[in-house]
Amino acid sequence: MKTLFFALLFCLVNATIFGQTHTFSHHTQNNHEIILLAEGQGRMNYSVLIGLTPEIVAQTMPDSTYQSATNAFLIRKNTGQNVLIDAGIGIRLLGNLQTVDVTPEMIDKVLVTHLHFDHIGGLIDSNLAKVFPNATLFVPKYDYVFFADTLNSLNERWRDLAINVVNAYRENLVLFAPDQEHITDAIRALPNFGHTPGHTVYIIDNEMLLWGDMVHAMQVQMPFPTVSTTFDIDNQMAIQSRLKMLNFIVNNRLSVGGAHVPFPGMGSLTIRGEKGGFIFIPFD
Repeated sequence: MKTLFFALLFCLVNATIFGQTHTFSHHTQNNHEIILLAEGQGRMNYSVLIGLTPEIVAQTMPDSTYQSATNAFLIRKNTGQNVLIDAGIGIRLLGNLQTVDVTPEMIDKVLVTHLHFDHIGGLIDSNLAKVFPNATLFVPKYDYVFFADTLNSLNERWRDLAINVVNAYRENLVLFAPDQEHITDAIRALPNFGHTPGHTVYIIDNEMLLWGDMVHAMQVQMPFPTVSTTFDIDNQMAIQSRLKMLNFIVNNRLSVGGAHVPFPGMGSLTIRGEKGGFIFIPFD
């Protein structure tokens, strides 16, 4: 089991060049603090993207690569509660938390967008024990059903880690359907299925939406949001969910953050005009 866990980490580390530890902070108008916990920055080859044309490549990736990242987020609520959204791979998670004076014991809730290993790897240690002893873990139930299904061939890479994480937090586990559900008074869950069967996004304080893996390649999928990736379990559903959610974000004037958005990991969106697609403006 440990071999699988560290093999997954090895694969991601060798797919991305990791930089130094980074955090970045943004406050909502109600003074909830959203803190980027950046595990690394790097470049990915365009071979993982689906639906490219020579014109798209020429416009967005002349060197055939796109900038990527691996991020988690800490929500420091105005009540003093600490909520973690995703946990990355875990290689820099605790160090990032330490830089903002948060210990593992201080995490009250962990909300996962989905059960892929680069979002839950930081939740258990090498002994399969939970890293955040006082936290309640919130998992989209459709993802749990999918990854717990031993007949599902897609589970071979991620199933064991997902089940071990769920089992570690079993006594403090909430399986939920992300249909406008309020996880706390300041955080609402919305469905964004396609990347995984239960992929979920979270709206913080009706002001910022953290979208997990809705977008992997910002420089490509913002101007051309119908480009998909090999990481999506259902490509067509992922495209439909992405288009619907991007328009929802713009129409509601929400800020955004994502697990694979390059540093600072958060920003705003506008419509690209006649050309179609969207423009992402990173926070300064």
